[in-house]
Amino acid sequence: MRDLINLVESNLFESRGLGARRAGEEFVSKQDPDEKIYVNRVSFYPVGRMQYETADELQNQLANVVDADGGEVVMVRSFNASDRAFGVAVFDTINKTKITFIKPFRTVSPDPAQNAWSNQDGIPGYQFNSKAAIKSRSGVMPQDVLDKTKTNNLTPQDIVRQVAAKFGADHTLTHVADMVASGQQFPIKITAVNDIGFAAFTNYFCELLHPIALQLGSTTGNAAEAAAKFLGPQGFTGTTISFGTDKTEGLSDSIILNSTGGRLKVSSKAAVGAQASTKNLLDLSREDPDAKSTKYRAVIDIIEKVVHLGARNAPLALARDHGIISAKDEKVIMDMYKAPLVDMTDVSKLSLSKSLHSLLKDRTPANPNAVNLYYHAVAACAFRVAEYINKQTNFSKLASELLNNGALVQVYTKATDNGDTWTLNGFSAEWPSKTTTGVLFSASKNYYSTGIKGNFTFKILRNGAQDLPDVDVESEVAAADAGTSVPGKRIKKAPPNKAELPDRKKRNTSKGVGREKRQP
Repeated sequence: MRDLINLVESNLFESRGLGARRAGEEFVSKQDPDEKIYVNRVSFYPVGRMQYETADELQNQLANVVDADGGEVVMVRSFNASDRAFGVAVFDTINKTKITFIKPFRTVSPDPAQNAWSNQDGIPGYQFNSKAAIKSRSGVMPQDVLDKTKTNNLTPQDIVRQVAAKFGADHTLTHVADMVASGQQFPIKITAVNDIGFAAFTNYFCELLHPIALQLGSTTGNAAEAAAKFLGPQGFTGTTISFGTDKTEGLSDSIILNSTGGRLKVSSKAAVGAQASTKNLLDLSREDPDAKSTKYRAVIDIIEKVVHLGARNAPLALARDHGIISAKDEKVIMDMYKAPLVDMTDVSKLSLSKSLHSLLKDRTPANPNAVNLYYHAVAACAFRVAEYINKQTNFSKLASELLNNGALVQVYTKATDNGDTWTLNGFSAEWPSKTTTGVLFSASKNYYSTGIKGNFTFKILRNGAQDLPDVDVESEVAAADAGTSVPGKRIKKAPPNKAELPDRKKRNTSKGVGREKRQP
């Protein structure tokens, strides 16, 4: 009966469409099941009526909406001349950034659930994780169970007491937490908790139990080796447990700490986050005593320059280091900061080096009639640096080794559903990991000819996943202007100043972001 109820709920969730989704519900990448995004909001425009009366009215509202959400923008398909409405689905990533998906409509219904936007193929590259939606309602994630003021420096018994406070002293979940915290040997058989479900128990509640089992040495595998390396000779002895307060924590689900500053992250989902910031990678390298070896020195140097030089200076310094520009070119670019806007046709007349002329011309801004040379040059350097490091160096391989050998233990739950009872057969720990198979530099989220939105990021490829190439917004806008844009491609761009629709006489074409203006 429980399986039938879950099947009915799952089908109901999937059939209701994107307009019925609620904040926090999970979508998973079709390419990499460990990459997940979470619904922030889904809205349809115009509000209270079926369509805008004019193209100008639509484009003004579209510009306002995209400008408000910011972040990465993905067009589900191009605007047609007959489209007079649109839907907006904003998602939060595991790294606290946003992806905004826009779908054109001819008309929209005032009832969001009635608008035809599929859960399964309506978001390019992702699909609705209906099982996660069911599980998330169970309230057994660590962030649901623990008091938000009492998530750090916990002992196993502290965790048991909080489970009891949440569910009651006689609840099955309290009993199983107490048995694990008391060191009871596996297998542990418990009464099935039907209102929670087996998947929620194994995928979420066990996140509370994994660090406890690691502390007590109750896991199989080689976690003790990781503990000796990152926590010292005493291993797990005398350590405490801390949990994040956010349900979308990226690199780990919990952290085991000792009094001397040693830290060992615990991943209960067998995955590192879909993307990592420079700080994530630098933190991992600092926690790894082997990272200072000559083998990894070049990788750490690059990461440290990105972190310490910042978003403005790192692209220029790295471009100089790798022979993309000269030291003189770097100074020329820095002096461009106060230069007036120029037309791209006039760039060839400027007194610049041959390499700098080539760099500036290789990148096409969305508005070539009024270009801020400083931002344009920095963006050109950033994209060229990313391409060079990814293709011409061994950064990806060595950074992958750092992640796999970093201070992070992956823990797997072994359990069986026997109907009226569940059997917890134990937990297995894995270190080092083999899941990260590539780490790639990326400039596309934050570098534009109109401004700098942030620093380089890194794309993490797992289990042999193939890279999806970055899309430079200027190139995508140019393609859209020519009517050759590809629906579903990620348009990674700064918030637009004005969104434009195609000429009414044209069909199946769309314009992207309109004029760029200089930013301070």
